[in-house]
Amino acid sequence: AVDHFDPDRRVKFETYARHMIAGEIRHYLRDHAASNRRPRWLGTLNQRIARAVGTLHQRLGRPPTLREICGEAGVTEDTLLEVLKAREALRVLSLDENGDDGEGGMGPAWERTAGYEGSAAQPALDDRIVLMEAMDRLKPMQQRVLFWLFYRDLTQTEVAARLRISQKHVSRVMHAAIRNLKSILREE
Repeated sequence: AVDHFDPDRRVKFETYARHMIAGEIRHYLRDHAASNRRPRWLGTLNQRIARAVGTLHQRLGRPPTLREICGEAGVTEDTLLEVLKAREALRVLSLDENGDDGEGGMGPAWERTAGYEGSAAQPALDDRIVLMEAMDRLKPMQQRVLFWLFYRDLTQTEVAARLRISQKHVSRVMHAAIRNLKSILREE
């Protein structure tokens, strides 16, 4: 982070370093953590299903049903469900994310903070709501790019492949979306 920081970009070093360090940790875990390795067949099938979902979502203008995904990907419903279970089992949680004990104990952060005005977690929830509302005002392509990059933690190259555009275009769309988000958030 120190070697690549550019103070002329008007970004705080702390902000830059946090994202750089988090990214390096994710890359390391993805590339080296034995517990995070997916079987090759699962990765291949998962990509086919993800492409099918993306194609159907664009074509239909809504999230596709299981039956539609199966037809597009050429898999049975049982296979699709197994891949989805395996995907979730191998998912790495964010270091910032609170866990769920699987028994309904903790649950998602938004459920735990709902109704607790003034709690330490409340500002984070408010910020998420404001951010989601601001993202709704972006162009659809900008929404998709930000979703895949920041909510699904894909690389720009992976997003480019899913959207069938160049990596350079993904980068341009991402930067434009972030500029637009900043503008929208300043207005509010």
